[in-house]
Amino acid sequence: MTPELARRERWRVRYKRAAALAFAAAGGRLLLARQRHPSLTIVGYHAIAADDETGTAAYIAVKVSALRRQIEFFKRHYTIVPLAEAVSLLQRGALDRRYLCLTFDDGYRDFLTRGVPVFTAAGVSATVFLTTDCAEKGVPIWPDTLRGNIYAAPAGTILPASPPARVTSDFESRLQALKRMHAHAKRLGPADRARYLAEVEQASPAGAIDPRFTMLSWDDARRAIELGTDVGLHTMSHTVLSVLSEGEVDAEVRVAKALMEARLGREVTLFAYPNGAAGDFRESDVQAVRDAGFRGAVTTERGVNYPGQDPFRLRRTEVYVTDRLVDLQLKLFREAVLTPRHDAR
Repeated sequence: MTPELARRERWRVRYKRAAALAFAAAGGRLLLARQRHPSLTIVGYHAIAADDETGTAAYIAVKVSALRRQIEFFKRHYTIVPLAEAVSLLQRGALDRRYLCLTFDDGYRDFLTRGVPVFTAAGVSATVFLTTDCAEKGVPIWPDTLRGNIYAAPAGTILPASPPARVTSDFESRLQALKRMHAHAKRLGPADRARYLAEVEQASPAGAIDPRFTMLSWDDARRAIELGTDVGLHTMSHTVLSVLSEGEVDAEVRVAKALMEARLGREVTLFAYPNGAAGDFRESDVQAVRDAGFRGAVTTERGVNYPGQDPFRLRRTEVYVTDRLVDLQLKLFREAVLTPRHDAR
């Protein structure tokens, strides 16, 4: 399985791996174990790939065997709890040890088919954040629609990018086109993005949906809940909130929450900001999430959450297909050390 990485990114992975191996040789696991401050680490995943999967692996995936090893490592160094419980502990000022939560964005069906058996065997729980349009309409999340069109385009196809992107038989040209076009599309509102994706599809129809990118249905989500996991909201259409008007944010947050609760027959208390980095949501968006009745929200801002952290701006440690256990150990240590304990809002 070849990671979905440009040539420059492959070199970056090698550099980080060298740093992680040096950290391990210097007693990294022991250094991590000595970080005893009460805290909440939230690990962020997306898709889960089969160990024998071939072809190009989405960068946001993690192999089943890697997930299993990572969870066993977490169990040795942290107290793993459901995110809803961790948010409650944080709000009550009751973080008294190092806690860790497992979260999965977007709502891929492999959370149920591959993830839940791993969680069950390990005796832990996880939270998956669904995009309601995908569950309601049975469609892939829009970045995967874009990916499918670009990867299926015949050599020589000119795709609507700025400047226009001409793909060749070289995978690098397709990956570079995907990065440019994704960066453009994620800054569009739902209506403008739909028009843009229609342009892309006209230039290169993708054909059948890649089964790797099948999303959870409402029935799947209810089944996952029955098996001990939790479900949160990732907006209606996976649109960056900071590009939307107040009314559009209301639809993506409050209206989507009401739909999810109606479909699942239970209260939904957790939220994940799409993209989730600085600039992807505003203070008014944070307030909209609070006002909608959520109790906590996760970002993709790196770091550990110490007592006093705003539960609507929770930091996470993201895990990708290139992360081996040694890489993850260095990530966890670095983020625990570099996150200021006085920075809680």
